[in-house]
Amino acid sequence: MLNKVKVNVTPRVVYAIGILPLAYLLFIALFGSLGVDPVKKLEHELGGLAIKFFIATLLISPIRALFSINLTKYRRALGLLTFLYALCHFVVWILFDVQLLWGELIKDVIKRPFISFGFLSLVGLLPLAITSNFISIKKLGIVNWKRLHVLIYPAGFFAGAHYVMVKKVWEGEALIYLTVILGLFAIRFVIWRKGVSSQIKKTNKVSKINL
Repeated sequence: MLNKVKVNVTPRVVYAIGILPLAYLLFIALFGSLGVDPVKKLEHELGGLAIKFFIATLLISPIRALFSINLTKYRRALGLLTFLYALCHFVVWILFDVQLLWGELIKDVIKRPFISFGFLSLVGLLPLAITSNFISIKKLGIVNWKRLHVLIYPAGFFAGAHYVMVKKVWEGEALIYLTVILGLFAIRFVIWRKGVSSQIKKTNKVSKINL
């Protein structure tokens, strides 16, 4: 039955729904309802949303492979929402924690591992967000575009590790997110290996027929 499920919601709806948490956070921030440490609260909420959208993006391929439900048309929207929340998380940190002191930013990135990991994750997501369009696919070519988007793996690992390390304790929620990300990477790898093996078998069959 699952392989007959059709989802007719357009990606625009995903964008619209995905923006709502950001709008809500900005609204309560304006009215001073973020608690005693609003900056830390805002950073935490934005970072958590980035991780959740990242996981949702990674789920697209396993869902298609395991349940034959094709949600690929939503992957770009989810990926761009991931980048949006990661960027907002970074902007809040650089505006209010670092206060645009670029020297301090560089020192923090170099000396504080959890900040290094978060920064590397954002840097990894940047080219993915920039090239998430048909023009980039056409210019790069599908093979080079896919090679570039392998950056999702280090970016995901750094994001998960950053979320764990920023807590400074082994907190369950952060560990669950990192475990889920690594688990989805493993599933995607298995799916990729099966695809490669299937392609090799087809090639061998064609070769035998030609012989």
